[in-house]
Amino acid sequence: MFAAWSKWLGDQWSIGDWAGLRKAFPAEVPSVLLDGPAAMVANRDENEPGDDGPPRNLREYDPEWGRAFASGSVTAGCDHAAMLAAVRVPVLFTHHARHIDPDTGHLIGAIADVQARRARDLIEAAGQPVTYHSFPGMPHSMHGADPALFTRTIVAWAAGLISG
Repeated sequence: MFAAWSKWLGDQWSIGDWAGLRKAFPAEVPSVLLDGPAAMVANRDENEPGDDGPPRNLREYDPEWGRAFASGSVTAGCDHAAMLAAVRVPVLFTHHARHIDPDTGHLIGAIADVQARRARDLIEAAGQPVTYHSFPGMPHSMHGADPALFTRTIVAWAAGLISG
């Protein structure tokens, strides 16, 4: 998905080729990933363009960002375990939609359950509390999909910090 975004929305002759991206997706993106991007396009407000243009979050797309995710360079030089073991503040972890495709092993989502558990273990071992909330039906952008739930979650967590 990130490679297709990089290629069709940013590189040289295909800059901003939204129609090309949509046409290429079925051939260039594993089928198990097609629902997520399709859902992003479908979740538009009345100020968003129709099928003739990308959603707001892709209008000024940086192709290097997609390329970094596709190549793995986005995390080069970033030891996540060391970073999490060095956390020095309380953490709110909201875990959104995720699924492991049984046919391919692809993770659909940002982080798998086992990875979330490991992150929590590392932060807690650093002496910091982790408040974990699982929202398996919530898309990546919880604040966009359900602003009221997002606000309640943050406010309740912050109130617990103050009273605790």
